[in-house]
Amino acid sequence: MKGVVAFIKDQIISAKDDEQSKLRYETAKTVYQAQASDITASGVSVTSPISGYIKNRMVSQGEYVSVGQPIATVSQNKRLQLRAEVSENHYKTLKNISSANFKAAYDDVVYKLSDLNGRLLSFGKASGQQSFYIPVTFEFDNVGDIIPGSFTEVFLLSSPQENVLSIPVSSVTEEQGLHFVYLQLDEEGYKR
Repeated sequence: MKGVVAFIKDQIISAKDDEQSKLRYETAKTVYQAQASDITASGVSVTSPISGYIKNRMVSQGEYVSVGQPIATVSQNKRLQLRAEVSENHYKTLKNISSANFKAAYDDVVYKLSDLNGRLLSFGKASGQQSFYIPVTFEFDNVGDIIPGSFTEVFLLSSPQENVLSIPVSSVTEEQGLHFVYLQLDEEGYKR
């Protein structure tokens, strides 16, 4: 250290430059010591402050990263959102929607939002610029079997309606774009 004091005294380096060098050294030393315990033969071990699943990785294996740079997104998957796209011609009925059931593309199980502590968050008042559909968004607890971001078939549930005829979807027949059902008149007679 005697030599550094001589450099400062002889004005070869300024006291300000000396302080900045010391600060950079101390910062680098602290960063090294913080990571030194995580260094292994195969690289640096990184732990997440929360438990969950890696949703996306922002760097590739072996890629250089600097301190503070995000390397991955961790999702806890405790609460998920379900977004249904509704055609504009059903806009007037959106205010009657109270809940939904859904079935993931990878599973045959139909989940009920009511069983998953689900609730309606919002529905759009207009369609997007690139879509002619109006979003309806729900939130629910993940039971662990649902993959975030996966496609689902959504069954929207509305408030009960009076004086309507309700039949199973399997009873509806389609012919040349027209949908109809058969009404049984007697043992052998049917009316379309």
